[in-house]
Amino acid sequence: MQECFDEIGIEHESWVFILWNGKVTMTLNGSFFAIALHKHGIKSIIYEHHPEGIVGGSMGLTSNALRCLEHIGVYEELRPLGVPVDGFPIMNLKGDTVKTFVLGSEEKYGYSALRIRRNLLRQTLLKAIAQLGIEIKCNMRCFSVEETSIARQYDLCPEKVLRRRDCIQSTMGIGHFGFAKIESLIHGPDASEMKLIIGSGGAFGVIPAADDEVWFFNTAETHDRSKEEWKALEGDQEQLKETLKHPFADEPWPDIVRELVTITPVENYFCWPFQNVPEIESWVSSRGRLVILGDAAHHIPPSAGQGTAMAFEDALTLANTISTIRKQAEKSPTGNMKNALLKWEKARKTRIERVLIERERQKLRAENDDNEVDWFYSYDAGAFDVEKD
Repeated sequence: MQECFDEIGIEHESWVFILWNGKVTMTLNGSFFAIALHKHGIKSIIYEHHPEGIVGGSMGLTSNALRCLEHIGVYEELRPLGVPVDGFPIMNLKGDTVKTFVLGSEEKYGYSALRIRRNLLRQTLLKAIAQLGIEIKCNMRCFSVEETSIARQYDLCPEKVLRRRDCIQSTMGIGHFGFAKIESLIHGPDASEMKLIIGSGGAFGVIPAADDEVWFFNTAETHDRSKEEWKALEGDQEQLKETLKHPFADEPWPDIVRELVTITPVENYFCWPFQNVPEIESWVSSRGRLVILGDAAHHIPPSAGQGTAMAFEDALTLANTISTIRKQAEKSPTGNMKNALLKWEKARKTRIERVLIERERQKLRAENDDNEVDWFYSYDAGAFDVEKD
């Protein structure tokens, strides 16, 4: 399908086009990016491969992610929809806390972390999109992009396009998840606090996602599969329950763990492949008209707890950079757009590399050190200035 933007009356140089092809229906970060652009008076259109639908699961938003959401004006609406948490204990089978994993702090960073249903975040962002009059076109795909100075017709994409693609290529592991109503549990009070329990069978996470609901999970290494094989695995909920139940249904695992994997209905189980991308040499195209960000540019493993935050930071800092480029162009039409984008890319790569290194170091430390997390939970992506940073 080709779409000619001259024919529909869009001035190419005043618009940003956002494409994404997320496995999760109605990916969150493209909506965030469009709102961030609007704050600078930059128009955008969002092209989404999937139709509208419900997004399942819950997610954690750390302090730096919530600061990004405040910059685009949706934090206060989101705050009462989730469960605030400053961190969670990593425990052994005896119930002893081995270490506490910090996620946020209202006192130190201005925000406690927030556990929230993914669909509530999606609905909040889409509500803001609608209020701002930003258009979303569903069931669209990008087959090719041609960068020239004179062409005006492409396979879906115009000359100036920002592409965000939540498509991670090589599978590294898989998470098995389930969720239950707390009121249905005999040991419900034990499910009201987030925790990670480590034993010989692996690690088992307990995550309250709302006042009345708890999620639980285990992650494991796996091999890659074809699209059809992944679809078959995801649809076999009996097998998913058995996979999660087998290592954790007996002693010495705590009562709450054994209860969750035993009584949770089979329809409440699902899996989520954890995937990775090879390092991409450049996120910016040769002419500086195409940019990739988020998981398309870098994959933050779930164990780092920073995937969503880094994608939001990418989008917010890029919106600031595009605004700076526009202001520079008003003063000097011959300004180099690509140089500014390359400076943005370098700043983002430096920060993300440090996040990954520090998170790996934390796993090896028995005690917490506030300096380990202060630098990235205190970071303000909204203050990013490509001319200074």
